[in-house]
Amino acid sequence: MGESALRKCLFLPRSASEIWAVPKNCLAEIVTLYRVDEQPPETLSWRGQEVPVVDAGRGERTPWRDPRARTGLVAILLGIDGCGCEYLGIPLRGVGLGLYEVPEDEVVDCPGEALPGSTGAFTWRGVTYQVPDLMTLLAGHGAAGPVTDGEQTQSA
Repeated sequence: MGESALRKCLFLPRSASEIWAVPKNCLAEIVTLYRVDEQPPETLSWRGQEVPVVDAGRGERTPWRDPRARTGLVAILLGIDGCGCEYLGIPLRGVGLGLYEVPEDEVVDCPGEALPGSTGAFTWRGVTYQVPDLMTLLAGHGAAGPVTDGEQTQSA
């Protein structure tokens, strides 16, 4: 018996109905924000950069924050050269966050289930995951640039 190739996939829950599957090397960091509002911010200051935050779950009942602790998670994704956006924040909502080694022979391609903004979809262990079109998403958010404090630029 041959062994199935394994792919390390990072699963990011974006809304009640959408979990992204991205390569592990797309993630810069998962940030915990404290004392947050009901909705995620439109931008966040991270390591000297003002990072745009794209929220797919606005208006849904799936909370992005822990109501008791008033904390929320945002995945910071690395930009792609030439796309105009160095980093992008994705608020995490619901369940399904994880890093898994996914055997290729267990994945079922489901192109007909791809949501708008995705290049494809697949099912693994009974859950459908979206493969986001990161190039288009990043290109649509341009470079926010460094965060400045008076005359000095803060750096990481």
